[in-house]
Amino acid sequence: MSYPSASHWQEEAALLGASRSLVGLVTTPPAGAPRRDLGVLLLDAGLVHHVGPHRLHVHLARRLAARGFAVVRFDFSGIGDSPPRRDSIPQEQSAVVETREVMDQMAERWGLDRFVLAGICSGASVSFKVASEDRRVAGAVLINPRSYSPSRELDEHLTQRGLARYYIATASRDPRRWRRLLTPAGWRKLLSVAGSQIRQVFERGRLLEQESRRVAGEIRALNERGQRLLFLFSEGDAGLDLLQLILGRRYEELGDEGPTRRVIVPRSDHTFTLDRSQQRLHSLVEEFLEELAPTVLPVARGGEDGIGDSGEEREELFIG
Repeated sequence: MSYPSASHWQEEAALLGASRSLVGLVTTPPAGAPRRDLGVLLLDAGLVHHVGPHRLHVHLARRLAARGFAVVRFDFSGIGDSPPRRDSIPQEQSAVVETREVMDQMAERWGLDRFVLAGICSGASVSFKVASEDRRVAGAVLINPRSYSPSRELDEHLTQRGLARYYIATASRDPRRWRRLLTPAGWRKLLSVAGSQIRQVFERGRLLEQESRRVAGEIRALNERGQRLLFLFSEGDAGLDLLQLILGRRYEELGDEGPTRRVIVPRSDHTFTLDRSQQRLHSLVEEFLEELAPTVLPVARGGEDGIGDSGEEREELFIG
């Protein structure tokens, strides 16, 4: 895999958020290079810290910085290098708050008023939620999202239904997957899914329809406000089946054009382990951003590249 050399980007450590407790990395074009009028935030994938799965966020941030974007990747509270919060806000709520705080800092430092959020799995879910609440989000890249619901009960139901559909539609055609099922752990998982379906078949239909209307309504509202969504799925990922399940007939409205797009990356796994999968993902994200931000800002003057408070000594971290 080829990456831009360190002469095409610069990187520094930063303390972010309203309390300056979130540890992150800021990757920007080199001093004197033109910049786009759009900031990018790469959000944690589950418990994986700001490097991203298989260093995906590192490589993506540097590629985007080489193309003129200011990129921030940081750890939510309690993940990676960021300490836990001292209040009782649930993580799914605090992640939204912290993302918006980092956007505030990027706006203050660089005068940006438009942002793109990107994340895998739970990072995609946070991106979707923030985009729904904050109109500064011009677009969101939702990579293999697995959850859209604020209801833990419904989220569990959707997960179980998605697994059931996955076993029927995909796993049943692959002898290797059946061999894995013929183990104690495999049987327990299969029985759990079957039992869940029997218990919930009559209980959750109404909730599913409500969720379908809610998610479809939020997508429609985002598009009407001019905010764009890029759904990126690995081939065969359970998140793709989940989206089909939630949207039902509305799923067919998604395509590879328009304000909300769906792209499936063939021969890739959930976290884009292989180099070729990462390269394809990088290219898709770059194309999406190029459409949103063809404009460049005036060349930054020396000393204006950091996110920290002016006058503070900043620790620069260059990773080769």
